[in-house]
This record gives sequence, structure tokens and C-alpha cells, in this order.
Amino acid sequence: MKRAPTVADLRDKGFPFECLNCGNKPTPTQVLEHGGDCECCGDTIIAYTIDTAEYIAKIIYQHG
Repeated sequence: MKRAPTVADLRDKGFPFECLNCGNKPTPTQVLEHGGDCECCGDTIIAYTIDTAEYIAKIIYQHG
């Protein structure tokens, strides 16, 4: 890391998806099945990992 880790960095970030509203941690398949919304409460699912960002950028580049 380019900076010292913080307590927030050490907190569990999910699978890499997590609903910040209800805490549900769906699998990638569940996220896709529900269009990016939480199956429990309907709120938007947040992704935390660099792998997810790289994958999204790759898809956008290939299809956009």
C-alpha cells in the first residue's frame, strides 16, 4: 500500500459485494440476478475490490 492501513481497511468488505443498508453479502451471481440491487431490501449493492473495478473497466472498454 502507498499509505499506512487504517481500521477501515481491515474491516471485512464482503464477498466482494455488500449492501450498506441491510448488510447482506450476496454472491456475484446474486448481484447479477437482481440487477445490482439487494435481494433482501432492494438497495444498491456496493463493490469494494480492485478486481471488480478492473472487470467493469474491461467490460466497458470491450463493449463501449
